[in-house]
Amino acid sequence: MSLTSIFRIVYNLSDQTNEAQKLYDFLKKTLGDHLKFITVEKLKRLSGENFMKEYMKQYQDYLILAKWMTKVFNYIDWYFLKFSNTPNTIQCALQEFKDNVFVKFKDILSESVLEQFKKWREGEDVNWKNIHAVIETFITIGITKNAAISNNPDGSLKWTGEQNLNEYDNGFERQF
Repeated sequence: MSLTSIFRIVYNLSDQTNEAQKLYDFLKKTLGDHLKFITVEKLKRLSGENFMKEYMKQYQDYLILAKWMTKVFNYIDWYFLKFSNTPNTIQCALQEFKDNVFVKFKDILSESVLEQFKKWREGEDVNWKNIHAVIETFITIGITKNAAISNNPDGSLKWTGEQNLNEYDNGFERQF
């Protein structure tokens, strides 16, 4: 089935049968279930550098899923959510990640980064790319408006939009 066919199905369900809210709820449930049953399960047994590495892998996998799911449900953003107070599909995906993963693991993330800093101070090699990426999640998790998924120069994906640094300040920076 092509993306065009799927988009047509979303259009027909949204426009002709007024099922846009059900489709939006389905999107939200699908993203939440993926996070609860796949991402959280893989992360809950890990710590330290292994946790950071798996967290970033799961984060990138989720960004790919969210990007394609929001493309499929783009019509809902354009015509259904435009006139409601409901967050658009990208903002919904970001909020689902925050609620289901980030809130549960932000303390472990902070501890893992601090552990890496300690290793670096003791002369050990650390993966600065992972450290930077984890710190960036504290910043991007606070995006409140105009959320989008864009490409980093290295080919990975990232959230972009208007940032609110409360999560970064309270969840990470305060420890220093």
